[in-house]
Amino acid sequence: MGKLLRHRARRLLAQGSAPAPTPGAGAYRSMLALLESVDARVRKIDNIDERAEAKRRELLPFIEYLEAYMASGTKHPNSVLSQVIVWLADTQDWDRFMR
Repeated sequence: MGKLLRHRARRLLAQGSAPAPTPGAGAYRSMLALLESVDARVRKIDNIDERAEAKRRELLPFIEYLEAYMASGTKHPNSVLSQVIVWLADTQDWDRFMR
């Protein structure tokens, strides 16, 4: 990911949203950092229904990243993938969960 894109992603992360980078060149590390940040915010929510709704709102950049990751044929251990699978179950998004 280029320097300008990293800067933009950091700025959007600070605002609470970020685009999903495509796989490769640090995209995994960027998405993992974003996931950790979002997860820390979500964990502060006590009500389980509100927590699931927060996860549902935050999933899109991770879904887009994972769709690009799977389409690329890249294979590596991916903590973003495993956490998103859990979140999809938490939000009862069974269609995406089964993909």
